[in-house]
Amino acid sequence: MTSIFAAALATAAVVATSFGLVSALPQPTQDDRIAVRLLQYLEDMRGRGSRISIGGQTLLARCTSLAPRRKLITLSDGTRLVLSGARIRSWRSTRSLLATAQPYAGLVRAAVADLAGSYALYATELSRPLSYGHDIVAEEVPGSSRTYRIVLARRPSVELTIDRASMRPLSVRFRSVRVSASASLLPPAPISGRKSC
Repeated sequence: MTSIFAAALATAAVVATSFGLVSALPQPTQDDRIAVRLLQYLEDMRGRGSRISIGGQTLLARCTSLAPRRKLITLSDGTRLVLSGARIRSWRSTRSLLATAQPYAGLVRAAVADLAGSYALYATELSRPLSYGHDIVAEEVPGSSRTYRIVLARRPSVELTIDRASMRPLSVRFRSVRVSASASLLPPAPISGRKSC
């Protein structure tokens, strides 16, 4: 009888200790929950492209999947770039896009990559702070209770505006000291869509 009582007491002690440890862990914030919902949406759907405003120009961007981690971005002025994860692997540009931005061509490339509408890129940028336990900023857009603004990066600043109910990305803004640009995103495609990313 004593051994049964001791075992029950030991089990109760383990349960109490486990409860204490779990209670002490940081609880997910509202921003974290929004970020996780958005990440799920980005993984279930694919971006098709966007309408980019940069350097006084408006360009249509199309996003196509080349391989699971390689995406081709084609702009209406003939500029093409290949993304591998969050890195630009190749870039072929018309002179007009970069001519207005010299010597800030690197920032223009980064802006175009972020503004082109690749859900895979947004998922990569969003998952980094989540995996490191960094704070996610998700706040209502002033004047609209139907949209959230999600900060994907701080330097340069990349902000994604999403529909609050569906989590669909609507627009994205890129801001640095030298380059400021924005894009409205095209409606998404299902994950099976080959001409999407």
